Amino acid sequence: MPRPDHPDSRTPRRILLALIVLLHGGLVAGSSVAQETTTPPVGAPGARCLFAGHSFFCPVAIQFDHLARTNKVPGHSARLVFRGGQAGTAGALWRSPKARAEVEAILAQGDVELFGLTPGLADDADSLALWFDLALSHNPDTRFFIGIPWAIGGQRTDTAMFDRMIEGYAETGRPVVEELRRRYPDQRIDYLVYGKMAPVMKQRMESGDLPDLEVMVARDRSGLFSDNGLGHAGPMLIELCALTWMQALYDRPPGRLELRDYRSDVPGMVEEVMAYNRGFRPAAVPATPAPEVAPPAADAPASLPAAAPGVEDEREVGSVDPEVAIEVGEAPVARAAPVVEHPGDVRAVDLAV
Repeated sequence: MPRPDHPDSRTPRRILLALIVLLHGGLVAGSSVAQETTTPPVGAPGARCLFAGHSFFCPVAIQFDHLARTNKVPGHSARLVFRGGQAGTAGALWRSPKARAEVEAILAQGDVELFGLTPGLADDADSLALWFDLALSHNPDTRFFIGIPWAIGGQRTDTAMFDRMIEGYAETGRPVVEELRRRYPDQRIDYLVYGKMAPVMKQRMESGDLPDLEVMVARDRSGLFSDNGLGHAGPMLIELCALTWMQALYDRPPGRLELRDYRSDVPGMVEEVMAYNRGFRPAAVPATPAPEVAPPAADAPASLPAAAPGVEDEREVGSVDPEVAIEVGEAPVARAAPVVEHPGDVRAVDLAV
């Protein structure tokens, strides 16, 4: 899978605190994989969500949660488990006793309706099935989400190559999702290559058609990326990725949402990414509950990509904050967006309402 499972796990506490403020008001102001594709009703209700991942996944989850709250999506809530770098991928989370215990403690409450993960380098259908079986043992009606981010180093990679890399990850992940949908025919499994937004925005920026951004890399809202190393997302990239989540998971396109004012064609960029993803949409949403017994493993499980070609495994310098786990409840909406360095480089956050 994409090398963003290598973002640095070292996490300054100040970044964690900034992300909490960010969640509650900083970012938001005022051919088919299986069978025939369908879409949920317009304005589908929300879900009690759990997302587990790394810094190319969790900041988008945080912003998705904020968008859902700001737009009063009924029934929505979210909890988050974070681990930096490869430790935040699905297989690594399972292999870590402490991380697995954190996730299972939330699943064991029996109320998680939507469980989102991001795969790692060695993850395959069997790796993900471990989490699926665990979640289903606590709630047999759990819906699943597999998110594919952008590749590392996007700020310095030729845009066409950057785009081809992400599309390569998507196509290699396709058989994994197909296998999971065969094993779990009664579950809805969403597969979204939200990382496609990064090259879409980069191409527009290079063409002078992204007036909201000024530079490729900056520590504030003016940059597409927030660092020159791994290529973490800047605020606007996080926001637009979260908009693809809102459309894919809750059927709420940008035109139906309260958003920050942009001069750029945000609906057009979201539609471009969603058009690419239509071939990965799930089959009709199952109407019957999942069986209590887990389906048997396939004889030949599909595998995800072993690595991203031509991208180094970089590490960034930062202070170490070991494992941070906090719970965030409702909080007042912030009036201004804070400047966040490497948004999402937090260790573990629980967004329980």
